[in-house]
Amino acid sequence: MAHVRVVYKTVAGVLLVLVMIQYFYFYPLKNESIRGGGLSTSSSASGPSSSGISSQSAAVSGISGTLNSADPTPPLWRHPQENSVFYVYKFFSPSPADEEDENGDGELLPVPQQQQQLVSLLNKVNSHLNQTTVSSSSSSRLKQSKSQEQDQRVTFITSSTISSSSSHADSLVISNLTKVDNQTVLAVLASSANHTNTTADPRLALPLCPSLPPTLVGYMRVRLQAPSLADIGRLNSDLDLGGHYKPPTCRSKSRVAIIVPFRDREDHMRIFLHNLIPLLKRQQLEFNIFVIEQGGSSKNEPFNRAMLFNVGFVEASKRYPWDCYIFHDVDLIPENDYNLYDCPVQPRHMSVAVDKMKYKLPYKTIFGGISALTKEHFMKVNGFSNMFWGWGAEDDDMAGRIAFHGLFISRPSPSVARYKMLKHRPQKLNTQRYKILQKGKHRFGSDGLSNLNYTVEQIILEKTHTLIRVQLFRVSEVG
Repeated sequence: MAHVRVVYKTVAGVLLVLVMIQYFYFYPLKNESIRGGGLSTSSSASGPSSSGISSQSAAVSGISGTLNSADPTPPLWRHPQENSVFYVYKFFSPSPADEEDENGDGELLPVPQQQQQLVSLLNKVNSHLNQTTVSSSSSSRLKQSKSQEQDQRVTFITSSTISSSSSHADSLVISNLTKVDNQTVLAVLASSANHTNTTADPRLALPLCPSLPPTLVGYMRVRLQAPSLADIGRLNSDLDLGGHYKPPTCRSKSRVAIIVPFRDREDHMRIFLHNLIPLLKRQQLEFNIFVIEQGGSSKNEPFNRAMLFNVGFVEASKRYPWDCYIFHDVDLIPENDYNLYDCPVQPRHMSVAVDKMKYKLPYKTIFGGISALTKEHFMKVNGFSNMFWGWGAEDDDMAGRIAFHGLFISRPSPSVARYKMLKHRPQKLNTQRYKILQKGKHRFGSDGLSNLNYTVEQIILEKTHTLIRVQLFRVSEVG
C-alpha cells in the first residue's frame, strides 16, 4: 500500500506541474504571439488591424459599468473563446476625446516663418520615398538610398554650413534653424490654440474607433530582447517616416504625442519601441513618439528631464494638432494594454504599479514615471519647471502645479497600470531639489513654458519615431 500511495502522489504532482505550465507559460506565450503588431478580427466592428496579422479576436462582449474610485479593482471577464482571464478597464470618467471630432483629423499647425522651410521639405520627403536623389537648392540637399523604405530616415541638422551627416548616409541637411526662446514658444502655442482645419480629410468617412478596442489582449509579457532599430522599423512598416500612425479602419478618438526624454539609453530605447508601438496600435490610437535628446554643450550637464518634456511639448505642437500628451520615461515598459494611452478630463498618473516598487504606490501625490495631460491642462500649469538639473522632485513640483490650478491627479486601477522598470545606473542626484521644490509655488507662472530656452541641433526622422536633439540653456544663462 505504501508503494501505491507513493505512485498516486507522484502522478498527482506531475499533473499539478502540467496544469501550472499550461496556465502560467503557454497562455502568456499565446498572448505574446499575437501582440506583435495588432490583430485581425472577424468580430470587430472596426475591421482588420493595420498589421494584417490573422489571429483570434480578444474582444470581450457583455461589458457594462464603469470603474470609479469606490470600485478600484476592475471586474474579471472570461474570454468567450479562450479559457483565460482578461482584465477589463474603462475610464474613471468620460474623456473629451469620446465626443465627435467636428474638425476631423488635423492638418499641420501654422508655424513660425523660420519653420516653413522644414515643414515643406518634410512633406516632400514623405511623398518621394522611392526616389534616389532629390536636389532642392544650393543651401540644402536630399539624399535617399535605394534601400527599402523602412530603412530610410531623414536628418535635419542645424549648422552654419551645408554638410551631410557622416553617421547617417540618407539625410536632409538644413542650415540656420533659429534658436528657440520663450517668445517663439509663446507664438507657437498661440498659433496652435487658434488652429482650425480648412481642408476636407477623406478619413472623416471612417467610423470612430471604439472606446474599448476589441484588439486588446490584457496582460503581456515584456519583451526584454529587442532587434535593431532598422528591424523594428520593418516590423512596423505601416508607420509614416517619423513614426506617425493612424489606424486604417477607423478614426481615433485621441491624437496622442508620446514625449520621451533621452540621453545615452540606446538599448532601453529599442526595448521601449519594440514593446510600446504594438500596444499603441492595438489601442487604435493616432500617435507619434517624439524622443527629445539632451545634447550639445548641455550633454555633459546633469539630466534635465522636466525641461526636455517642455521642449517635446513645443516641438510636437509645431508639427501636428495633438490633443493628448503622454510624458513617458524610457525605462518603463507597460505590462497590460488595458492601461489606455489617452487623456481623461483630469491629469492622469499612469505608472501606478511598478515592479521595482513591488507594484505599490510609494506616496499619494506621486506624479513621476508616466503622466498624461491635455494640451489645455499643460499650458494652464505652464508646463514643467526648468530648474531641476539632476534627478528628483520635478514630478512633485508638477503635482503642486496641478493642485494649485484646481486640477487633481487621476489614476487607473493598479491591476492594469502595471509597468516593468528596466535596470539602469542611478542618476546624479539634484542636491538642491528640495530647496527648489519648496520655493516652487512662487515660480509657477514664470518658470516653465514661459521661460523655456533651447536650440534644436538635429532632427532625425526614423521609421519608428522622431528624434530631436537639443541644447538646453539654464535660466540663469539667458539674460
